[in-house]
Amino acid sequence: MYRDDSPQYPMAFCLETIVSGQFDQEPFELALKSALDRHPLLQATVRRQWNRYHWVHAPVTTLPLDWDVSPSAVPPLPCQIDITKRPGIQIWVRELDGEFLVVWQFHHACCDGIGSLQFIGDVFAHYGIKTAQQDQSRPTLQALDHNLLKHRGDLISAGKSPSTSDLSVSTLIRRFRRLVGRRTMPLASPPRQVKTESRPLMLTEVLDRTTLKMLNRFASNNDVNLNSLLMREMFLTLKDWNEAIGEMKENQWLRLGMPLNMRMHEHDKIPACNMVSIMFIPRRAEDCLDEDKLLLGIQTQTLKILHNRLGNLVLSGIRRARKVPGLLRLVLKSKRPFATAILANLGEVRKHLGGEFPHLEGRCVAGNIVIEHVGGVAPIRPGTLMAVSIGVYGRQLMINMNCDQNYLSQSQSQQLMTSYVSRLKLLAEKVPRKKSLKTDSLIQIDLTEN
Repeated sequence: MYRDDSPQYPMAFCLETIVSGQFDQEPFELALKSALDRHPLLQATVRRQWNRYHWVHAPVTTLPLDWDVSPSAVPPLPCQIDITKRPGIQIWVRELDGEFLVVWQFHHACCDGIGSLQFIGDVFAHYGIKTAQQDQSRPTLQALDHNLLKHRGDLISAGKSPSTSDLSVSTLIRRFRRLVGRRTMPLASPPRQVKTESRPLMLTEVLDRTTLKMLNRFASNNDVNLNSLLMREMFLTLKDWNEAIGEMKENQWLRLGMPLNMRMHEHDKIPACNMVSIMFIPRRAEDCLDEDKLLLGIQTQTLKILHNRLGNLVLSGIRRARKVPGLLRLVLKSKRPFATAILANLGEVRKHLGGEFPHLEGRCVAGNIVIEHVGGVAPIRPGTLMAVSIGVYGRQLMINMNCDQNYLSQSQSQQLMTSYVSRLKLLAEKVPRKKSLKTDSLIQIDLTEN
C-alpha cells in the first residue's frame, strides 16, 4: 500500500460518522488519545533501512484532530498523507444540521476498512465510558494484544489454504501476465471538460430496512446470499453504462475487484492493521444476458474463494514478488486496469466496531451520543474509476461510492450511483418468485474493502 501511494491517487481512504446528542470536545480528545495508545500502527511512521521498509514508533505530540463546529468552519479537506513524516490518520469534526459530522482519514498501509472501524469503535467506546450517566449502560472495550501485530503475516497464512511458497519465479510471472493479459474493459468515461468542481468525499445512498429485507428475501428465494445479488446488479450496471456510451462488445471482459477480510479467530485481539486481500471476478458482457445464470456463477465462484481462502494466493504472491527486483514495481505500474470497479461488502458494520455498545434500533449508543450513521469507501487506483463499499448499519443498507474525478464528473458519478440503486430498488419492489437456483448451502458472506 505504501509503494502504491501517489499524489494523484493517494492510498488513503475516508469514513464518515454522524452522531447526535451532546457531543463534547474534551472527552472526545481524551478518548482519541486513549485509543491511539492501543493501536500502535496509528502512532507509527515508515522508514526504509537495508532496502526494506519498517514501522517506527512515533507517538503523537499533537492530536490529529481538527475540531471546528463554528458556522464559518472550512469543510474537511483530506489529502495525501506522507507516512514517512507523520502517522497515517487525520480527523475532522464539523456541525451538520444540528448533528455532528466526524470525518476519519486513514492511510491504507496502516489499516484496512475493518481496522478503521475497529479504531473508530474504540474511540467512541472510550468516549461513552467517559460521558455515560451513572445509571446508563456503558460501552465495553475490546481486549487487544499488541504482540499479534508482529506475527500478522504468519497468522494470515495459518490453516489450510493455498500458498505460493513453492512456486518458481517464472510461474509467478506467468500468473501476473494472466492477471493483466486478459484485457479488462475500464469503466467508460464520457467526454467532459476538465474543471475544478466542489464534490463530496463520497456519494452515499441509504436503502431503508424494508428494502433491505426484500433484497434478502429475493436472495433467499434464489438460494444465494445478498453479496452475490449485489455483485450481479453491479455487473449489469457496468454493462449498461458502457453500452450506453458505445464502449462494450459482447466478448469483452468486465472484472469486479472483491476485497477479502483475511482475519480469523486468532486475530480477535489484534489492533487496527491491514489484513485485506483481493480477488477478481471476471465476466464477459455476453455472460450478463442470462441474469439467473450470472447470479448462480457469482455465488459458486465467491463461495469457492472464501471456503478455500484463495485471497492467500495474492498475499503470498506479493511476498514472493518482493524478493524479485523490479517485479512488484512492474505489477504496480502496469497501465492496464486490474478491475473495472471495486465492490467491497462489509456486512454488518456494528460487529466490526471495536468494543460492545448499548443499542438503540440497531445504532450504537456511546454515553451522551448516538452514532446515527457510519459510511466509507475504498481508495481507487489508476485505471479503476470506481469503488463501492456496502454495509448494514441501523438495519439499513449503506452504499458509498468513490469515482475518479479525473474522468467522471460529479453528475456522471451520481448517474452511476442512481443506476445501481435503482436496480436494487426495482428488485426489492418486485421480489419475484422464481424457481430456485441450485447451489451449495446458503450462507451469509462478510467481505471487506479497504
